[in-house]
Amino acid sequence: MLTRSETVAYLRSHGYVDRAEVLQPADVAVLGDTLVVWPTTSEAPYRLHFFGEALERIERQAGYGWEAVAEAPDLLPNHLETPNGKVHTGEYLVHPVHGIGIFQGIERRQGSEEPDILISYAGGDLLRIPESRVPLLMPYLGSRQPKLTRLHSVAWRNTLQRVQRDLIGVARTLLKGFLKRQKANRAPWIPAPEWEATVARGAGFTLTPDQASVLELIGAELAMPEPMDRLLVGDVGFGKTEVALRAAVRVLAGGGQVLVVAPTTLLAEQHARVFEERLQGLPVRIGRYSRLAKRGGVLQGLADGSLDLVIGTHRLLSPELTCKRLGLLVIDEEQRFGVKQKERLRQIRPTCDTLALSATPIPRTLALSLGGIRGLSQLQQPPEGRLAVRTEVEHYHDGFVRKALVAELGRGGQVFVVHPRVGMLGPVQARLHKLLQETPFAGVQIGMVHGQQPAEVLQKGMEAFMAGETRVLVATNLVGHGLDCPEANTLIVLRSERFGLADLHQLRGRVGRRSTQAHALFCIGSVEHADYNLDDPDLPPLATQAARARLQALEEHQALGSGWQLAVRDLELRGSGNLLGVEQHGNLESVGLLLYTQLLSEELGKQAQQAGIPLYLTASGETRL
Repeated sequence: MLTRSETVAYLRSHGYVDRAEVLQPADVAVLGDTLVVWPTTSEAPYRLHFFGEALERIERQAGYGWEAVAEAPDLLPNHLETPNGKVHTGEYLVHPVHGIGIFQGIERRQGSEEPDILISYAGGDLLRIPESRVPLLMPYLGSRQPKLTRLHSVAWRNTLQRVQRDLIGVARTLLKGFLKRQKANRAPWIPAPEWEATVARGAGFTLTPDQASVLELIGAELAMPEPMDRLLVGDVGFGKTEVALRAAVRVLAGGGQVLVVAPTTLLAEQHARVFEERLQGLPVRIGRYSRLAKRGGVLQGLADGSLDLVIGTHRLLSPELTCKRLGLLVIDEEQRFGVKQKERLRQIRPTCDTLALSATPIPRTLALSLGGIRGLSQLQQPPEGRLAVRTEVEHYHDGFVRKALVAELGRGGQVFVVHPRVGMLGPVQARLHKLLQETPFAGVQIGMVHGQQPAEVLQKGMEAFMAGETRVLVATNLVGHGLDCPEANTLIVLRSERFGLADLHQLRGRVGRRSTQAHALFCIGSVEHADYNLDDPDLPPLATQAARARLQALEEHQALGSGWQLAVRDLELRGSGNLLGVEQHGNLESVGLLLYTQLLSEELGKQAQQAGIPLYLTASGETRL
């Protein structure tokens, strides 16, 4: 039998939940030297009495009392570890032969050499499979409430046949894109030690091991004859821009042109400032293309080769865009672009190297990457000295917001206050002035920026905040991308229930970008709900169940590097979206993301083999089409 400490550690790491009182299977209460635990396979809880670390006696609940028993209970895990992720009791999982069911737990039958995995299906059907078959199983990622399958029915077989039939066309489309890229062989981009050393010296910090590893991988891919297509996932502030900058230097040194495309004006301007500062002294001609920049001659400069690097918004993706020697396309937060821009990107991509950056990839991008269709790298290590942002969720009330404002202003910092509606920014600004009237910060400047402002006004408001003239900035989620202000370390989001999970995580990334402890406060409701009576049953709730789940996910994933987990959570909350078009949505939902991408990979391999298209090995060792 395990010692007391080992038993507690085992239970906590295998899905048992700490409770003050044990009420159901998989509950455990740690009461000094006594552990009360309800095993997942038992009809009653047990008491394990220890003396120090040694087990003295065991009792089992019987009626209203406890009776001594000779043997310890079989403490089987409360979750299932599959090669594709963890599944907890009560969650959906997929068996490729039997369909979608609910994991009910693990049970060891008397005389059996290995435990059984219990899965329930529609109509009360129950499937037992031996633990050795776990590699077949996978968590269901998609709709939160998929349709359960009936065991041994033809419906699941018909579903699989329909999905496999439709995937023939999907695979054909992907292979066409692959062939275009293969035909676009280009001269390798060789290292440029002098240029790269100059840029590295200007960084002012040492690369994390993750960054160094990804740069080595990208350098190897740039040296290959086939153009690179890689997605770089990294939490907000983990250094994706630095990786993109150093990749760009390799291409610029080799005489290629680089396009950096961002979804918002602020993010494009932020990238432009960084690139211009870091490339100072190198013979690189840089242009900006956004509504805050003078765009005259930029497209012509790309066409005739007089510009080497252009940074801009989706305006760059106009049909008139031509580049004399385009070598690298950097796309930041591709998921935020519209359908037309994505179509234009698809036209450009096969002819040049592509590096896409994302802090929280949306389901489409995530699905493509998990399916092995694109190269995927992750930055999981935070920069040295970085602290996790402390996150709180609360219904709006004046005291909560005033306390946060005073705390940040009192330590000399700045505050972002975000509201989703432009029309409410004025009332919010007025309310904040009122809240600060009776504090030492009554005269603090409170600025305002939003996307409907004229370019000059927007730029002036942004520069005032960056210079510290404005201490509090009221804005829409426009500031969620591109405003990097080291002194801003408190974020207050009003009506946070109206934002998507990816947007909320991006907003949280605006603070805590240095070594100062940062705070993110997500308010349900806003100043207009200051007197809202939460206990009035006649008033509708301010947040839907889905919105509360999003906010709960933010509280659960506060740790540095949680963007990837939030992306998967986003996938579970909102459904997996379109993989390759609206017509594929139903197929993906009906079998789950993981089985769908597995079937897609199989179809791609089949068609590639039939067409004589070789699989090749990338520099990272990934097998790709």
